[in-house]
Amino acid sequence: MVKYHPHQCVYGNILAGRDMRRAKYQFALDYWGLSYRKALEYVLKNDKSKIIKVRVANKPGKDNTYILPYEDRKRLVYVKNLDKAKYFLSNYRGHRGKENIPIKKNIFQ
Repeated sequence: MVKYHPHQCVYGNILAGRDMRRAKYQFALDYWGLSYRKALEYVLKNDKSKIIKVRVANKPGKDNTYILPYEDRKRLVYVKNLDKAKYFLSNYRGHRGKENIPIKKNIFQ
């Protein structure tokens, strides 16, 4: 648990099945959306654009914005249309493998 802090709530074990790669389609891996903060910080650090258009999969993605410094927050613009977003961020909550999200480059999983 200490090793994975602050993501200790995200885990898989034998009770979830033997194929952990399938777990993301069967379970809400990051139920509380804790991974969004790291993802937003990564985008802000590596994209020097003045305005960064982001699409998030659910409310915790947007809520994590308030943890960030004001100067970073004002660079983020959340869009509803995936076609207008430069980045799509997800915590795999509610995913069941049915989404057809065109990914040009996977930054990290």
